Amino acid sequence: MTHIGEGGLLTLGDADEVIKLSVKKPNKKVNVVAKDVLDFGIRQWINILSQDGASIFDNDGILIEYMATIRPPNDVEIELETGKGTKHQTAQIVSHLTKSISIAISVDSNFTIYSKGKKVFRMNG
Repeated sequence: MTHIGEGGLLTLGDADEVIKLSVKKPNKKVNVVAKDVLDFGIRQWINILSQDGASIFDNDGILIEYMATIRPPNDVEIELETGKGTKHQTAQIVSHLTKSISIAISVDSNFTIYSKGKKVFRMNG
């Protein structure tokens, strides 16, 4: 996604707990798609995953919600990485509060994978 100037935030697993951290939308039908990863081509996935908000996948790789606004509580005790934007901080906190793996993809070609509130992998573009 970064090669076309688009970023994203993905969460993998523990979807029910991740959704509890998201702001509820008035029209749920817009958000919930329940699509298997194999149902779309790469361009369609890039279009979905690069929208504002998070894409939330369950443990089976089914896209449960996209364009989700995740708002973790302010009182989370975690040492956040310095110099990272909101997308990366949200991904780090979500992985700390849930059993999900979170991936933050920056528009500047950097992406970071978080698990249990810790950075486990980073690639700079």
